[in-house]
Amino acid sequence: MRAKSVFGRQRYNLFRNLDLETAGEMQKSHAIIAGGAIRSVFAGEYISDYDLYFDTKEDLKVMQKYLDENFKVAFTSPNAISYKKDKICIQLIVMPELIGLGCDGLLAGFDFTVCMGAFSMKEDRFYHDEDFLIDLSEKRLIFNIKAKYPIASMYRVLKYIKKGYKISGLEIVKISLSIHNLKMETYRDLRQQLMGIDTLFLKELTDNLLSPDKENLEYDFDGFVDIFNNYCYDKIDVAWEAE
Repeated sequence: MRAKSVFGRQRYNLFRNLDLETAGEMQKSHAIIAGGAIRSVFAGEYISDYDLYFDTKEDLKVMQKYLDENFKVAFTSPNAISYKKDKICIQLIVMPELIGLGCDGLLAGFDFTVCMGAFSMKEDRFYHDEDFLIDLSEKRLIFNIKAKYPIASMYRVLKYIKKGYKISGLEIVKISLSIHNLKMETYRDLRQQLMGIDTLFLKELTDNLLSPDKENLEYDFDGFVDIFNNYCYDKIDVAWEAE
């Protein structure tokens, strides 16, 4: 069950670092702010990153046009386009399967309850999982078994532990079982999962996995582990910085 709530102070803090024009364009495009920014605003942390989701491709194009004209593109991927201006980063989520889900649909696929929060610009209100606030207050990671990218979730545990969050052994088992349940038949399937990791240090590797001569090859676990180990050895400094 998702709750719809109005939190005046949190709403103010969500937008205090944005200029009025940018906030207005978010409103105009009916953007949905979800994930990290919502967690940060309720945790009392500084907000500089905004992940934006949309109900229609047309709404996405409205926001993209504004950002193209006023922000600098930081990086692009099949999943998202990231823009930066001063200390603000705005990321447009462009994955077709995530367009049109609405707040409830989006939150249903997020990995931890402490991330399961969203703000609808169209409705001017917050949505959140029923355990969002209590788990956030206790800095407790509870895994959602319906999460779309469990490999990314396993990696993200490191990020949250560094922020002071805790996770039980049972939750780790749940993530492991979800990973085991993935149906990865080709390297295209593997690439989709690896791209869920919220870091750029695997971009070169994942780009290579979608090359025309590899994307439809049958996924070979042992063979890929060798490739991955060699890649990480070459990128070890970048990998440690990412963690």
